[in-house]
Amino acid sequence: MGGLRPYVLHVVIQIFIWSFIGTAWSLMGRFGLGSLGHGAFLGLGAYTTTLLWNVHGVSPWLGAVAAVALAVAL
Repeated sequence: MGGLRPYVLHVVIQIFIWSFIGTAWSLMGRFGLGSLGHGAFLGLGAYTTTLLWNVHGVSPWLGAVAAVALAVAL
């Protein structure tokens, strides 16, 4: 994991996720757009990754790739 402690890595990942969501919401608000798609795709990806990790024992990194593929397929 690049020498980062697990907690630090978790915090960095959370910062990136919330910054992406905040940027998307900022752009939507600026242009007067309303969309629930961002949350739906984020939730689908999180659900897919967690399901693959907990039920099938797949690495979260491979689960994330599968989640992206599933979101693109929709």
